[in-house]
Amino acid sequence: MATMTGTSLLVTLDGDPIGHTTSFTIDFQHNTADASSRDSAGWTELITSTRSATISFEGLVDYADDTAADKKGFHDLVSEGIINRGTFSLVYGTAELGDKIFTVDALLTSVSATAPNEDTVTFSGSFASTGAVVASDNA
Repeated sequence: MATMTGTSLLVTLDGDPIGHTTSFTIDFQHNTADASSRDSAGWTELITSTRSATISFEGLVDYADDTAADKKGFHDLVSEGIINRGTFSLVYGTAELGDKIFTVDALLTSVSATAPNEDTVTFSGSFASTGAVVASDNA
């Protein structure tokens, strides 16, 4: 079995990667609903409920990413995702043909920048899925 480093993974928004990212996390959630009754003999019974996904990211702020035609930068994310309430088409996976990828429409739920004195300016944020996550092969 082949292993990989995180460098091989990327998240694209409407076809463009988020510029200068240092890490991504993808979380899948499967909620349940309580279906317990007096007939459950004191045991909790659950039924399946909604499913969702979140993708969070961290990166380095580079204002050149905001003017680049092939990247999304910090200001792009704030403008398109928060101010204009845009929905993004996200793809999580590698650029290798045939590799498994996840595609989902998502809303940017948070984005923040941190600027410590005499240190690198970073940003982070999170997307929440709206609709189904589709698993497929990268074509």
